[in-house]
Amino acid sequence: MKFDSSRRKVLALGAGAALATTGLGSAADLEGEQSIEHHPTVDAEVVDFFTDGLELNVTISVTDPDNAVDRIGFIVEDYNDETVDIAAYWFNDASGEATVSKVVPLNRAPYSCYAFVKAGSEYYTIDSVGLSPETEAPAPQLLDVSVSGTTATIEYEVDPQEPLIFGARASVDGPTSGTPRYVTERDDPYQEPSFFRTVVTGLDPNTEYTATATTMLDFWGDQEDADTAESESTTFRTGDVIEPEPATERRLVVGGGDEVAYYRVTVTGSLERTTETGDAPFDSATVDDEDFVSGHSACGGVAGGADAYVFTGELTNVGVDGGATVYLDGEEIHPGDYTDELPHHLAITGGSERTDYAFRTAGDVIKTTEVDGTGLDLNPTYDDEDTVSDGEASGATAGGTDAYRLDGGGSSGDPVTFTKFDGDATVYLDGEEIDPDDYSD
Repeated sequence: MKFDSSRRKVLALGAGAALATTGLGSAADLEGEQSIEHHPTVDAEVVDFFTDGLELNVTISVTDPDNAVDRIGFIVEDYNDETVDIAAYWFNDASGEATVSKVVPLNRAPYSCYAFVKAGSEYYTIDSVGLSPETEAPAPQLLDVSVSGTTATIEYEVDPQEPLIFGARASVDGPTSGTPRYVTERDDPYQEPSFFRTVVTGLDPNTEYTATATTMLDFWGDQEDADTAESESTTFRTGDVIEPEPATERRLVVGGGDEVAYYRVTVTGSLERTTETGDAPFDSATVDDEDFVSGHSACGGVAGGADAYVFTGELTNVGVDGGATVYLDGEEIHPGDYTDELPHHLAITGGSERTDYAFRTAGDVIKTTEVDGTGLDLNPTYDDEDTVSDGEASGATAGGTDAYRLDGGGSSGDPVTFTKFDGDATVYLDGEEIDPDDYSD
């Protein structure tokens, strides 16, 4: 929330509820609030305000020739538009200035102060002012600067003596041929002390720079007037430009026997299909419509031939249903040595009409044609209209079957959450029929 000095309609329902607790009126009374400018005889404005410790003093000037004003006061709101306190006093002078003072717990900046008058049964807004913090910005302490090539990581902390809302950043000073990019992370802003890390990329190689951390209090007005504090500076020197090492490419081959075997695999890096089998004992591999890659996972079926993939990173999941053999970089591996990260099977089948569906899961999801181990007698297929991406899937079926492998539970603890299901298809989860409505938002 940023303070807007032109904001006139200040007695919102939230503040109205607070007024009701003081006996000044109810929230319903405030729905018809008006600007003081619309009152036919009364004129008022805030002419001065200041804080003395935790005491807030607001001076309101009222011109009231017909003695219409009953009360004057102010509302204080914090940074989150929450009412902090309300002060109100009877006003009996036909014209003049009145000071409204109250001890208000101003222990966090910034605040906004909204003044009002009550004339008869109506509340009228007068003016609004921003309360700037009176304390000094807490000084940051520079902890460390680490360098990797042309990237500098600056770590610093801020430990204010009292609760404050403040921002912090780090900067580097020195010659550069480009525009460095700054990314700053911080701990919980109300944690004391609060830890910051700024990563600066795009610096010139073999160049000396100076690093400094700065804090600035949040401020309603011109940021140039906000109080700031700087840490001591430190110098550092960048190194050579570090070229990223090319990712090591690995090869996974799944070879089938006389009958169809289904498989699923997951890696930590990239994953692509290939016809090259490397050192595995197969002349070549095929790329079939039933072989499917989605993100870091793949699945398919083999019978007598082989499917092959190239990938980067680590192989984290291998699941095989049937008599297939698996080769990693030319060496046979045992699927049982790898955790099956996609243990759940979801099938959407049959129906007299077209069924459109969409669902999500907390982890990976891949298409599959397998049903072994689920107790189902189905024949899942792949269709162009079925899509899988980043833990979400959608598709349609009309009398056929779509099947998926997926892992993990969502926020509900269920493996799958349907976000759409229009039709009369039957849904099976791990071989058991389920009602999609029981697995929806």
